[in-house]
This record gives sequence, structure tokens and C-alpha cells, in this order.
Amino acid sequence: MKNRAISESMKEFWNNKSQEFLEEVNKKRSSTLKNTCIWLKKEGEKPFPCKLEMTLSKLSEGYLIVNTDKNIEKVSNIFGEIPEYFWADKNK
Repeated sequence: MKNRAISESMKEFWNNKSQEFLEEVNKKRSSTLKNTCIWLKKEGEKPFPCKLEMTLSKLSEGYLIVNTDKNIEKVSNIFGEIPEYFWADKNK
């Protein structure tokens, strides 16, 4: 019951916001994902953004780092050199 009330409250909150506000929030969210997250994926799954704090945990669960230029740059700036077996073979 509590989760349903929270869900309904969130829907009402977002429905009351203007289109400009929603676009601004989405731009900030997108920018944050691009600049502070590393993209990971498992074989056959879609890539998803992962906060730096969770990256090592996800790697231990079998996820691989998506090998895009931006991702490679972020990883090398944060962790330095990473062994090849942590990188996905192809960016699909």
C-alpha cells in the first residue's frame, strides 16, 4: 500500500510540471550520465550506465566495460590501465 501511494504521488508530481521543466531535468540527467557514469553490459544484454562507486562491484558480477572512446577515456582517467578481459569485445 505504501509503495502504491508513493508511486501515485510521484506521478502526480511529474504531471504538474511544465514541459520546459521536464526537458531541463532530462538534459541534466543525460549530462550527468555522460560525464559521471561508466557504461557496462553483459553478453547479449543492452549497455547501461553505472556510477563509479558500483563499477568494481558490477565487474565482479561478470559485467564488462563498453568499449567506446568516451568510456575508455573515463576509465583510464579514473582507474588507469585496466586488463583487456574487463572490456566488452564489441560495442553493440
